[in-house]
Amino acid sequence: MQKFYFSKKKIIGWVVLCLAMGTVAQAQTVTYTANSTNTPFLNFPQTLQSDDVCIGDFDGDGRDDVLYQTNGDGSPYGYAKSIGGGSFTWMPISASPFAGVEAQLPANLGNGSEVHIADFDSDGDMDVWFALQNQPGIYLQNNGGTFSLGNAAVFPVPDFLNRIGVADFDNDGFPDIFCEKSLGVFGYYKNNRTKGTAFFIEIPIAASPFGGLSISGLSTGFFLADYDNDGDIDIWMPAINAPGSLLVNYGNVFVAENATGFPSLTDTRNAVVADFDSDGLPDVLYQTSVGFPNYHFAKNLGGFYLQVSPLVLSPFATIAGPNQFPDYNNFQLGDFDGDTDIDLWYPRNNTYGYYYSQNGAPPRIINTVPANNATNVSALSNIEITLSEPVVKSTGKITIMNIATLAVQEIDMLDVSVLPGGMTCAIRLPSPLPTGSYAVQILPGTFKDLSNVSFMGISDITSFTFTAIGANTPPVALRDTVIVTGPPQNGNVLTNDSDAEGDALTASLVTAPVNGTVVLNADGSFTYTMNTPDANSPQTDSLIYQVCDNGRPSTCDTSTLTLMLMVNNPPSVTAPASIVVTEDTASAVTGISFFDQDAGTDPVTVTLTVPEGTLTATATPQVTVSGSGTGALTLTGAIDEINSFITDSSVLYLPLPNATNTVPLAIMINDNGHTGGPAETASDSSNLVITAVNDAPTITAPASISAIEDASVTISGISFSDVDAGNNPVTVTFSAATGTLTATATPQVTITGSGTNTITLTGAITDLNSFITANSVRYLPVPNANGTVVLNTLINDNGHTGGPAATATTSTNLLFAAINDSPTVTAPPTIAVVEDGPQPFKIYLLMM
Repeated sequence: MQKFYFSKKKIIGWVVLCLAMGTVAQAQTVTYTANSTNTPFLNFPQTLQSDDVCIGDFDGDGRDDVLYQTNGDGSPYGYAKSIGGGSFTWMPISASPFAGVEAQLPANLGNGSEVHIADFDSDGDMDVWFALQNQPGIYLQNNGGTFSLGNAAVFPVPDFLNRIGVADFDNDGFPDIFCEKSLGVFGYYKNNRTKGTAFFIEIPIAASPFGGLSISGLSTGFFLADYDNDGDIDIWMPAINAPGSLLVNYGNVFVAENATGFPSLTDTRNAVVADFDSDGLPDVLYQTSVGFPNYHFAKNLGGFYLQVSPLVLSPFATIAGPNQFPDYNNFQLGDFDGDTDIDLWYPRNNTYGYYYSQNGAPPRIINTVPANNATNVSALSNIEITLSEPVVKSTGKITIMNIATLAVQEIDMLDVSVLPGGMTCAIRLPSPLPTGSYAVQILPGTFKDLSNVSFMGISDITSFTFTAIGANTPPVALRDTVIVTGPPQNGNVLTNDSDAEGDALTASLVTAPVNGTVVLNADGSFTYTMNTPDANSPQTDSLIYQVCDNGRPSTCDTSTLTLMLMVNNPPSVTAPASIVVTEDTASAVTGISFFDQDAGTDPVTVTLTVPEGTLTATATPQVTVSGSGTGALTLTGAIDEINSFITDSSVLYLPLPNATNTVPLAIMINDNGHTGGPAETASDSSNLVITAVNDAPTITAPASISAIEDASVTISGISFSDVDAGNNPVTVTFSAATGTLTATATPQVTITGSGTNTITLTGAITDLNSFITANSVRYLPVPNANGTVVLNTLINDNGHTGGPAATATTSTNLLFAAINDSPTVTAPPTIAVVEDGPQPFKIYLLMM
């Protein structure tokens, strides 16, 4: 049986869960017995540091065991198995439930890690999470008393240790995590209730049970317990020398309440919280300074009120004394003697320490009806628990959980009674329970013995379970409506029918249809044929069928199948015989419209197809488009929307480059059969007539032509093209600033301006190209000129194919190399001289 607390090493923020419910405490005689010498037969483990221990029922036998480090930080681990009566058997880790995960245990148990023990994976046993600071922790999953390494990535990675709380904060029966993940920043991680797997979802604080609270931090420590005795976990956050704050959980919402009744602590590390008097309410044992006289006991009287008393007036009265209590409150809590109440152990360095056993001996279960793990239990049967001593019913809570779905039902306490003799409690189950496996859970304090000692309850899902056979509820047959799309019509009437127990269903015909015939099979499949399937107007037929389950006994339900023959009128297309578009231009495709008298606003599909070129369109909220940029464009939308889409020139056609032919456009509409019957289509076609535009000609010419001074040069290497000139005459003009251009006309090419510096050739492009290739055009520079002469070339296509004439120009450098010209002499024919005397004369030599 799971005790309602978590054992955890004692540090700031030390957490003890007392999930207790009960009445205001009455007089009772619960006391503690001290064994300060702890004789060896008790055999508590010995550790170097008192906080190197971790306490819990790790093997699931109902007694708390001890996982510990043998010689301080970094030392090997040991395992002390409780054998009852406060005695232990020491064993190596390799022989303990932690065998196989020794290497995963933290290096420092008491310094550097924070241990949390809870049923994180909702399978009924206690798992262990070692939280580490600023790094992923270690999660060890308990599988029936054997631990394996689990996925620690689902747990938070806080910046601080000692500021983490694990409890069922949202009151759904599963442990959640609340922590200060960085300074002043809090995180809430909700258990996802995934059976067999620990998994948490971080919920924003504002949307968590802690939304609306103002919390400054958790550095001063906090204690989790059910202080107000209502069955859910509250939080006490003590302050130094003041009661601190109390966050009360009202179902799954925390509210800040007055903590005036709580004790004032001088050091929040010197307190432990647990039900020390076994009345079902959490109390506080605390110390105000070093030494025995400074211990105090705050007894919970219910309603947030704690009565502070000296130890001599507490359950510790018989052991109150300087030789009995340690100087420092470093207690570890657990049920070390196996009697289900809370004992205290004070570890001491390398010795047995102090051990205090509570003699409350709460009532415990000795028998259940049905027995644990019983099967074939009637869902209408009461259940009974027999306790070890007479009890009375108190204010508590009993729930029953569906183990498969994790759904929880609370049982009204008016349906719970204590039978004569006081030892047997009868519990009437919610009626009826569906077939399935269930776990009974009982909060502490629901029953108390005659000394006001509380029954500690059941919190796991393994201590009291049974499998119920629920009362057979009738199946649910829902009305079916089928649109008849043609003879025959097939279907299945069981498709939307169901049975709460999941029983197999069979169908049978109760009332046959009147306007047709039907074959209805046991598996619900049917074949229907209407007598007049070709009717031009809608028709309706119906039948009544019965569906039965195979439960014990079988139960049935009936329903109606309605069959409707709907007439779908075909759509139509209106399209012009031809649509004019422009060469090399994306032109609107308009003039097309569609009609369907019964399509309404239902979407239809229009497909436009061309064998060459592309169709494009951009979708709108009303019309979806596919295939844009291809030869097949699909438009989907209501007919009116598609008609407006086309009218608004939203569909464009782009021909192939320079194409001037006629392209067929195929048009089809599919109404998708919305009004019943098969889908109907219509198609038409239109010719896309491409209007030609005049394409500009082009010139290919060399950058330069080499020549010699005073010699004519052939104009060559120049050619012309025009994609749409054909055999129509074009005009080519050559010009230069100086010199002369010459050519001789032919039948194909006419010439003007020959012998001048500008010459014009007229003819078809192919003839002009041949004329130039034949070296028919020559250029003669002015005498004795050398260097570069720019030859300008222009072509005009004269606009024969539509649109204005288009031209192209270019230039070529004529490069004339200089040559050596012969010299010349200028002299008179005769020169008169005087006889017998010298006579001067001049001869002029002209060099060119």
